[in-house]
Amino acid sequence: EDLCGDCRACVLACPAMAIENKKFDLKNPTDTLNRQMCSDFMKEKFKSIGRGAVCGICVKTCKYGR
Repeated sequence: EDLCGDCRACVLACPAMAIENKKFDLKNPTDTLNRQMCSDFMKEKFKSIGRGAVCGICVKTCKYGR
């Protein structure tokens, strides 16, 4: 089931612009996310947080990801 519909909340909220505007697939959830762009952004902007940290804005913005 496509829960996203026309919603682009996570796409618009991502500060790294790492989310592609395509349907979210529960079987392959990372297909819409460019993990390298997300990681590079976090390493550059938030060095003090440490490795492996992500901001989580996309998840918080999604009404199904909360």
